[in-house]
Amino acid sequence: MFSSFYKGCLFFILAIVIVGYSMPLVSLYTGSVSANTLTGRGIPSDSNRLQLPIMEILPRPKERIIIHEEGFPVQLRYDGKWISFYSKPTTVRKLLLNLSIELAETDKINFPLNHQLQKDDLIVIHRIRYQEYEKDFVIPYTVLMEENPLVEKGLKAVWQPGENGKLRKRFRHKIVDGELVQTQVLWKKTLKPPVKEIIALGTAQFSGPYLKKIRMCASSYNPTVAQCDSDPFTTATGRRVRFGIVAVDPNVIPFHTRLYVSGYGYAIAADTGGAIKQNKIDLFFWRRLPNSGWRGGYVDVFILGK
Repeated sequence: MFSSFYKGCLFFILAIVIVGYSMPLVSLYTGSVSANTLTGRGIPSDSNRLQLPIMEILPRPKERIIIHEEGFPVQLRYDGKWISFYSKPTTVRKLLLNLSIELAETDKINFPLNHQLQKDDLIVIHRIRYQEYEKDFVIPYTVLMEENPLVEKGLKAVWQPGENGKLRKRFRHKIVDGELVQTQVLWKKTLKPPVKEIIALGTAQFSGPYLKKIRMCASSYNPTVAQCDSDPFTTATGRRVRFGIVAVDPNVIPFHTRLYVSGYGYAIAADTGGAIKQNKIDLFFWRRLPNSGWRGGYVDVFILGK
């Protein structure tokens, strides 16, 4: 009896082993197929064969084949950037095309575009731009001191006022990678030449002859709208202002009369003014100079004639 029990156990174990060997592991059931599609062992093949659930094994993802191409180190500098990378053999032109880097006509590169890249090549692109513009400059006038026999001795006065000139220049800036590296003058042109200023150092000493002498109160004026009118450079008689023009009351001294004014020099009565009445006389100066020697006040005016 005991041996029969052991025989039954062994038979049972053997059956389990045979069945487990003949069926693969199941991961997912999605349908049904006949049992002989699984192992083909010990399963009847008639029309009434046993129907078993299908075992669908999840497919593996498609494998990617990575082809590694050996390259060599290359460096590129442009627009303030440094790029280090590995490159396969190609030309500089194709490299820039692949990197979408465009070159302007003024740009400079340290390799020809047909250069074949090599290990450790350093490609440098300099962006070069030019800017042109014009600018006006002042040409300062010069000052000349000279003796003048029409101005009274000891008096210093502006005989001819100086005027600054104007000079125009056209420049071109050369800018490399955003920095100004060169400024070139393309041309220059004088738009207005300067006018030299002449300072008269008086040497006149009047001793006659004269027709009449009048004691008058002298003042001075300059060619400004405040002291004259809307046209301070033209007198009441239509003359152009200059040193030696004096304003008078034409009822006292007729216009165009030649004079000698003590402390001033030779003059002509060619202007007038609302405040110039009777024995008042106004003497023209381009401007007052420091230590000019002019004092104003009562002076002797000698009538010389017309």
